[in-house]
Amino acid sequence: LSSSFFCSRLAPHEVRLLRRAAEQARRHVSSHPFEKHKLALRRKLELEALLTSVIQPTHPLFATVFPDRLLCRELTQKLAESSLLHPRVARKHGVREGKSRKYNVDWESD
Repeated sequence: LSSSFFCSRLAPHEVRLLRRAAEQARRHVSSHPFEKHKLALRRKLELEALLTSVIQPTHPLFATVFPDRLLCRELTQKLAESSLLHPRVARKHGVREGKSRKYNVDWESD
């Protein structure tokens, strides 16, 4: 959020939302330094979920923020095209692709 490149590609209300959430997380961690790892991990997952809701797969920042997800999606797509996916993964991929076509968005599974 300190990068002007990053902030220039988000709407002002999204930047405010992410900054507010990050500040709340910083305050929480600094006021509870000995908190159990499980609770701190939950806070991190909440921030990641917020980031995921703001930066969708079609967003220009998706590759910068979530390079691992992008690589996994590309690999799954290539394996699906060459019929090398495990049957269970192929079914999940088919469901995701079907929902992507149905709702006209890049569908992300939970």
